[in-house]
Amino acid sequence: MDEHRQHDTELAETFRTGSNQSGMRNYNERLIIDTVLRSGPRSKAEIARMTQLSAQTVTVIVNRLITDGILMKMDSIKGKVGQPSTPIAINPEGAISIGVKVGRRSVDLYAVNFQRDVIAKRTFQYSYPHPKDIFDWLDVNMADMLNGFAPYLQARVLGIGVAIPNDLDGWEAVIGAPDGEMSGWSQIDLVARLETDAKLPVYVLNDASAACLAQMTLVDLRTNKTFLYIYIATFVGGGLVINGELFEGRTGNAGALGSMPMTIVSDRDGHPSQLIEHASLHRLETMAKSAKMLDNGFHSFLHDAASKVCR
Repeated sequence: MDEHRQHDTELAETFRTGSNQSGMRNYNERLIIDTVLRSGPRSKAEIARMTQLSAQTVTVIVNRLITDGILMKMDSIKGKVGQPSTPIAINPEGAISIGVKVGRRSVDLYAVNFQRDVIAKRTFQYSYPHPKDIFDWLDVNMADMLNGFAPYLQARVLGIGVAIPNDLDGWEAVIGAPDGEMSGWSQIDLVARLETDAKLPVYVLNDASAACLAQMTLVDLRTNKTFLYIYIATFVGGGLVINGELFEGRTGNAGALGSMPMTIVSDRDGHPSQLIEHASLHRLETMAKSAKMLDNGFHSFLHDAASKVCR
């Protein structure tokens, strides 16, 4: 292993374990990285002002992060007065994350760089989410995706984030899946299953909460500290942010909107109508079936349309 790759491997391990103060768990480092990530390239003086850290502290940390390949210097900018300033930017290749989104109609596999750009994507569409089919596909495609990266980028892969609906095997009847088609999800240790194959740390979150968490990286939490995020997929869901923190609640469903009653009066079966029955892609598909609008390309169209709407 050459010296450059050895450094990247050690750095990636530092990020994964958080056992070293020079890792990303260090508060001041994370503060500086988050500031540059959210606000774009900034000079050291601007970073110091925005973070309220001392100029010396910022200089030491920024220089270290540049050495580690997390930040990078851009071309100097000559101002009207004084010395030229050198903007400090996020190095897109400073860290790579793998994302897996398991849905009721498809699974998406992403690789995202440190600037949140998607650098690789693969999709597997199906009628129903059968565990074996999905894991067989992930085993092949994740390995192929990771092996397609240059060695120095492979060392920068920090981990795998999985977004998946809660109690996936409890939705068979709702989406019309054959009995047993979706069974087995509750018996699978998703983290252990993926960590064993990928040899990377794995983090699992409810799909709506994961989407909400992603949205939090795109908003200014200083002025938008508390909000409800509405997530529309096969079914409608939501995420709740309170005082700048994702609030999941005891069961992880604090922001769930699907069970919201739509009427005060019960319907024919004695239960009040819920939002999940009215606002979702599943509802749209059901209406299209009733109107005999479906053809073989509908699911592909629906998936593409949803992706464009949610951009």
